[in-house]
Amino acid sequence: MQEIVLLQKIYRASTEEAEESLTKILGDLDCNLTGLSEAENSWIRVQVSGQDEKVALRLLEKEYGLAPVSLANVERFSTFRGRVVFSGRSRIEAFVDVGVFSPRPMYVKIPLRTLQGQLVDGRKLALQRIAEMFVLLDYAPIEVRVLRVGLETLEAELTEGQIAIFDRWVAERIDRLLVFGVSIRGVVKAIEKARLDGDVLGVESLGLLEHVVVCKLGTDAVGLVPRLGRRLGGGILGVFSPRAVLRMQG
Repeated sequence: MQEIVLLQKIYRASTEEAEESLTKILGDLDCNLTGLSEAENSWIRVQVSGQDEKVALRLLEKEYGLAPVSLANVERFSTFRGRVVFSGRSRIEAFVDVGVFSPRPMYVKIPLRTLQGQLVDGRKLALQRIAEMFVLLDYAPIEVRVLRVGLETLEAELTEGQIAIFDRWVAERIDRLLVFGVSIRGVVKAIEKARLDGDVLGVESLGLLEHVVVCKLGTDAVGLVPRLGRRLGGGILGVFSPRAVLRMQG
């Protein structure tokens, strides 16, 4: 039996929901998931055992990523798909939780100048404005590359893969509604109950409990927020609008 901490957060969802989703990923493998619980900062801790244990571990790592847990396991240029935290706390840097909580919780910092260079062509936009355009709100999944490792600080930048996702979203010219803290089944059910099938192309997953509702061309995602939000049981919503990014680019 091995115990791992996945780079997935459990939020306010039940452990049963998370376990159901993880079990589905493992399919017919001869293994058991037990002891699913919250590690520090709501990361998911789970125990894996059985004949196919090693295969299951590799699959979970590939699908969701493993938290480094200890600062000693973080190396320069390593990449992690963390979660934005403390959005709005600082005007000069964004914070990303990548699952470091030993010997104490530490968060990766992305300086404002780095985000300006990577996302808005060096324009001197405020951090809050950049966060709004690219939905860098609390719990947003974001892939970072660590550039500096110290006992007191971790500094990073966005990966090329993360930037490519944003570029694709802009190029497709359709709105997206990001939903955090709800299972994909919950998101699909909410869309059906709100009768939004005519406004939605589909749902893409960014993580176990983070999803993107892809709007049809011409649908304004802002208009879906009140109709969908009340059916999501406390899910966190954010709107990505290509038009806002294109206006900034001039």
